[in-house]
Amino acid sequence: MDHPIQGEKPSLVLELHRLASEGTIPLTDVLRKALIVATKLRIEDFRVWISDELTGYVGKGKEIPKYRYVRGLLVGRTAFNDQLPLRFQDSEMESACSVMPMADSAAELEQLAQSERFVSVTFPANIVTILRSGFPGLEFLPQLLLPAIAIQGICDKIRTIILEWSLKLEEEGILGEGMSFSDDEKRRAAAAPNIHIEKIGQFYGNLGGSITAETVQIGNYSSIHEQLKQAGILQSERNQLEDILDGLKKAKHEEKPPLLKRGMEWVDKNKAQLGTLAVQVGAWFTGHDHH
Repeated sequence: MDHPIQGEKPSLVLELHRLASEGTIPLTDVLRKALIVATKLRIEDFRVWISDELTGYVGKGKEIPKYRYVRGLLVGRTAFNDQLPLRFQDSEMESACSVMPMADSAAELEQLAQSERFVSVTFPANIVTILRSGFPGLEFLPQLLLPAIAIQGICDKIRTIILEWSLKLEEEGILGEGMSFSDDEKRRAAAAPNIHIEKIGQFYGNLGGSITAETVQIGNYSSIHEQLKQAGILQSERNQLEDILDGLKKAKHEEKPPLLKRGMEWVDKNKAQLGTLAVQVGAWFTGHDHH
């Protein structure tokens, strides 16, 4: 890596190279330096993404990027602190319960990644009730065990995205001097399509977010239509669910929270007839809390 000669001001972009490529540098330090670069170059899409990674996605009404989805092991913790694997006959429902998006800030992700082996996740109370109903006579607290190494993988992907971005900036001759960029560098940044988030993110899925894990079809009404009929769910109720799911597909970020709330209210109203199917449907509308 090139170093500035004596008397020259260091390059912002080359400094970002160094931070992103050294695994011992805290991820938050890498993101803050990247935020400075994106803000000064007025690359708005990257600035927004970096800000979201720094602060997390909780409470923003934003969809969570695909690379932040983690598959875990669904278990039931007994009063004796034993962990029993929970298995469902419906593999799609099991997948819906076993994959979760990590909405935490970068700092929280790094802390979770330092766990010895697994991060234990607890479900919202309504999902706990539904999960327990599928195993009558068994007293347990359902939990999801997420591999710490998978959470570390999220952190590594974020670093790599920033490193690739900084390399693209260098290719365009955009280096910065000290803590600023020239007007010419700003103009080149505005005209360069290969330094925008959708270009860098094509290898990682949609960095702007997706409500689906790659292996789980969340919100696919047609996949459960026949099961709803067999469960005795009225036509009017099925129509309501389909309307909610269609609305989610078309809704903007800020329009989704009330639709998700309606979805969970629908699950609560019909859970007696849904049985364990309520877990699959409920997973489309709710997240998890981890400790």
